[in-house]
Amino acid sequence: MARTVLIIHPGALGDILLALPAIRSIRNSFLRHDVVLLAQASAARLLLSCKEVDQIEFTEGSVLTSLTAGMNVYEEVPPWLLHCDLAIAWVNDVQGGLQATFSQFGIPHLVTSPHLREYLCTHQSERFLETITSIVSAPDTPWSLQLPPEVMVEADSRLVEVGISRVHPLIIIHPGSGSRYKCVAANRTADIVQWYRDRGTIPLIVGGPADVEQVAQLQQLCSDQLCVLQTFDLQLMAGIIARADLFIGHDSGLTHLAAALGVNTVALFGPTDPNRWAPRGRHVSVVTGTSCYCEGWDAVRACHEQPCLQIPLEQIIAACALACSH
Repeated sequence: MARTVLIIHPGALGDILLALPAIRSIRNSFLRHDVVLLAQASAARLLLSCKEVDQIEFTEGSVLTSLTAGMNVYEEVPPWLLHCDLAIAWVNDVQGGLQATFSQFGIPHLVTSPHLREYLCTHQSERFLETITSIVSAPDTPWSLQLPPEVMVEADSRLVEVGISRVHPLIIIHPGSGSRYKCVAANRTADIVQWYRDRGTIPLIVGGPADVEQVAQLQQLCSDQLCVLQTFDLQLMAGIIARADLFIGHDSGLTHLAAALGVNTVALFGPTDPNRWAPRGRHVSVVTGTSCYCEGWDAVRACHEQPCLQIPLEQIIAACALACSH
């Protein structure tokens, strides 16, 4: 069996994609090793199918708990751990359980969180890279996620099922995010839908398991029936997004996914700082309202006016034109 490098990332999809340059840099520096990613199941499966990593384990299972608790928990030690030459864990290991386990196995390790104040870079992707400067020797070369052909075939089939033809540009709008406090008002999203409809393009509305409320609210506001595709299958959603000419979304995992796939992307940001969290690329346009002055998420939740998300329609449409011009 090949020697391995273990990467532990317990974050959600968007945060994992922000770590992708660091993951690629690690892989470039350990070309003779298999990279094992321990992460959220749907995101881990996506990166495996895109050949970004070689093996996966899931944070939803018992593996992370076992690693944190110590080697005595294992009835049978996984081969990838027995053959591990380096472990990188982007976590707050407050009790030191992970470090103790790696030490017991004699595995060199880096256990740290990119959120720590010792890291000075502003953007989160650069903070992930900053954590591994002593480990990697080959920098990342940016490129888009490459989905397997069978995923694209399935995506094309689903687009046909919901009535999407390629006669007009495919505009995808994601009205939700991980938190409703990061979303523009539903009537603004409805304005975007209507603007495209008036010009002969029917946008596709997409959503995942956390977006049922936002999609339903948008459907109530739109006078004509919407073209909606909601799926819990992240790989299928990735294939559908990859076919888009333009993706419009908030600070969400799907917006980061669109950008990672190389799709022209407009990211609507409010209380979260785009200088820290926005996806990057010439094909990405970030749009915000006025600066957010809320200190902490308790203040964000208590803010009813949300001036940071009061983004004029004209500004959003101009950003869409800019994203598509690159």
